[in-house]
Amino acid sequence: MTDAECLALARPETTELIGDLLGRGSSVRIRVTGRSMAPLLKGGEVLTIEPAGASTLRLGDIVLFRREGPVIHRLVRREGPPGARVLFFKGDATSVIDGPVQPGDVLGRVVSIGATEASGGHDVRLDDPGRRAAALRIVWRWRAKQAARRLRDQLKGWMAR
Repeated sequence: MTDAECLALARPETTELIGDLLGRGSSVRIRVTGRSMAPLLKGGEVLTIEPAGASTLRLGDIVLFRREGPVIHRLVRREGPPGARVLFFKGDATSVIDGPVQPGDVLGRVVSIGATEASGGHDVRLDDPGRRAAALRIVWRWRAKQAARRLRDQLKGWMAR
């Protein structure tokens, strides 16, 4: 795919166009520029994004959503009852949580990473069982670290009394 065939997320009008295309059921291919999803995405990869509603997302999915601008991060948590649920995302290379994100701000799910030398020239599908398991390991490792930090902070508080 050439640069002319890729959509650039940096421009607000392009983000709206992508949202419109996904909202009509079309898939889009975009080139990522950031490094917040390293080591999986280092910048420059071409992603295929398919339409997905918030209710169809699974923990570990990599999702395109709106904040102040477009963001592609991993779903790490859901909160609230069905119908009033909000979502929380995190870049694999960041410590900051994106959220709460309203379901209406979800644009689509990343389903594949374009061909690279490392992939042997083939697109890498993110929905095969091995990749799903790896995505869940990332989420659960992050959750375990969060729980350990909370426990450490509680213990420090108790010991300071």
